[in-house]
Amino acid sequence: MSGSETCDEKRLLKRMVPHGFLAYLNMPALSQTEEEQLDRLERDLVESNIPDKQQINEGSGDDVAAGTNTARLRARMEMINAIAYRRSQPARKENFRVFFHVLTQDHSLADLIWSQQTRRELRIALEGEIEYIDREADAKGWNAIAWNHQQFRVNYPSLENEVKVGNVYMRLWLQAGDGFIRSWEEPLRLFEHLFRRFLCEIDRNTKVSLVLSCQLTW
Repeated sequence: MSGSETCDEKRLLKRMVPHGFLAYLNMPALSQTEEEQLDRLERDLVESNIPDKQQINEGSGDDVAAGTNTARLRARMEMINAIAYRRSQPARKENFRVFFHVLTQDHSLADLIWSQQTRRELRIALEGEIEYIDREADAKGWNAIAWNHQQFRVNYPSLENEVKVGNVYMRLWLQAGDGFIRSWEEPLRLFEHLFRRFLCEIDRNTKVSLVLSCQLTW
């Protein structure tokens, strides 16, 4: 997923996770102490989600699997950081260490709603896509298939009822207070999105059109 904002990999990432997560990629690199603190937090989180060892079958490997997956992810991040990109300009380092950490946390922000349910929906979507690719590969062979990643997108049913304008959830944006609203980046762009959404509601919602007409007449 590392690369410019316009590369296929980054576009795929934007279709998989909410836009609010992308800002964490721009955070400065962590010190060794900060990384160790994140390691402890994540280790405690993994252990808290593993059933009591007395309640699971001996040798089930739940804790081993969790540790193996974490180690594999860390190794891949280190590999990416070590790659020397041959480009006209130096590659921009992205903070995937923080990015993956915040994915494990709950968020209720104007541009980011994230919870155990959304994490579950992300996992189900990814596992379903992997299973589909595996079935196609078993039937046709790996050399005869290709992943159409341009069409892949993760939908979050739990967020469907949230009124969203651009990348902003209006319920949380309005609850954030005047100070937060005034400090919002790109206010003109947000106003443009709001105005377009308003015009769309007028076109497709007769009730909104009637109310607006009555107010203007009054």
